[in-house]
This record gives sequence, structure tokens and C-alpha cells, in this order.
Amino acid sequence: EAPMFSSWVMQIVLSEMLGVPATIETGKADESLNFYSPGLQLTYGDKSYDYEALRAAIKHKGNCHKFQVEREENNEIYQSCAHVMPEAWNGQRKEMGIYEEDGLIEPAVGTGGIGKYSWYIPLYTAKRNP
Repeated sequence: EAPMFSSWVMQIVLSEMLGVPATIETGKADESLNFYSPGLQLTYGDKSYDYEALRAAIKHKGNCHKFQVEREENNEIYQSCAHVMPEAWNGQRKEMGIYEEDGLIEPAVGTGGIGKYSWYIPLYTAKRNP
């Protein structure tokens, strides 16, 4: 859920501090992950890495709202549209290279953070219960 919480922080900064309207794409027309949603729900999207949502935003000159309204008016199936994918893990290196070459994403650079799945216990617990 950490990426969801990070997305909320980005949404708050964009919306409240910079005055940029921001929503969070789930890939589903009827589900929201927005911090400002009344139920503040944690809804998982259809895809972990929706590169096609980025492609849709570029194709429609960044206007995802207008894109969705037009699709709805034409009774077309919902298609996700997004400007930012804040996180991608190592398993995406091959795809990221392809999308960098296509000009869909900027070159991947690390932020210094390292993600690792592990179990951690405090030192005092390890000493008390070897």
C-alpha cells in the first residue's frame, strides 16, 4: 500500500499547494483511489504498471478528462489515462527500456530508495529470544 499512500501525498501537494487538479487512475471507470473520495478506499487497479495509460495521455495532449468525456459520449469502453507512474520495481527493467526507446517515459533513474521484502525484528527482541 506504500505506493498508494505516496500517490495521496503527491495528489495533496499537486492539488492544494500547486493548484494542479489531480486524480489517481485505477484503470477502472467506476473505482477511485483519490485521497478526496468520501470513502477513502484502497482500490487496486487492473494492472500494476499501466504504460498504456501514459500512452493515452500523450496521444490526447495531456487532457485525460476530455479524453474520458469523449469516450463516454461515443459509448466506448473505458480506457485509463495517466501522466505519472511514480514507482516501478526491478521486474520492469525490460519494459522500461522499451518505453524509454519509444519516448513514452523518461530514462529511469533511482531516487536512492531501495525496496526489499524481508522480516525485521528489533535487536532487543532478538537478544531476549534467540
